[in-house]
Amino acid sequence: MVFVLDPYLFDLRAVLGGAPLFDAIRHRPEKGTRFVLVPRHGGPARIVEHPALVHVHVANAFEDGPDTVVDLVLFDDFATVKRDLAEFRTRFTALPASRLTRCRITPSGRVIETPLSDLSGEFPQYDQRLATRPHRYSHLAGRTGPHGEYDSIPKIDNDGGRSWAHGFGTGTYVGEPIFVPPRTPPRTTDGCSPSSTSPPSTGRSSPSWTPATSTARPSPPAPAAPPAARLPRHLHPPHRRPRRAHPAPRPPARPLTSRA
Repeated sequence: MVFVLDPYLFDLRAVLGGAPLFDAIRHRPEKGTRFVLVPRHGGPARIVEHPALVHVHVANAFEDGPDTVVDLVLFDDFATVKRDLAEFRTRFTALPASRLTRCRITPSGRVIETPLSDLSGEFPQYDQRLATRPHRYSHLAGRTGPHGEYDSIPKIDNDGGRSWAHGFGTGTYVGEPIFVPPRTPPRTTDGCSPSSTSPPSTGRSSPSWTPATSTARPSPPAPAAPPAARLPRHLHPPHRRPRRAHPAPRPPARPLTSRA
């Protein structure tokens, strides 16, 4: 197991005094970030010290020879992230620039950071049949420009250094996607990325199913918004879904035995 512990500290006195949760978070960069590697079958944990990072979500982690690899989304500015999360009802779409980054932890304790894409995004997802193993593609809720809403689903080629994006139109907020593999064949390049989209004109959320292959277009610019999916009416609620709702996949019918 891998834990990435950034120096976010809670001011308990502020919480007990009635302060909002995010107001009680203190960022102490001088304490640095700790990667905690816990053996699956027991034994002492290994702690690797690193200069302070700013992240919220981890994608996957796996062993690559003697190294441990962790993919996560990094932000440059904690103050802006904290402000936007605290005021998510009005500012959540203004999250600062971010980048999907691969952190490689060597046996000597060195941490090598490698950006996997220059597209901003959050909520990284992948084919979870490959959890704890190398995975080639990552999907995020993101944007193709430097500012604005998360209006697209970027697809990142972790090995090839390429990225694509499927756009849903200006002003449409895209929630967290999740990769759904096909029944056959079990390749990670197939499947689809369902997500919840919130067009500004409707005031409600709608489900969208984006074939993973349809994101295979160089970005930017993002392609035009796709037509609405033909889904049962009960999947089209008359309201907005929470912007940060985390979807979860159904357990696969059979394990994936080879990397695609």
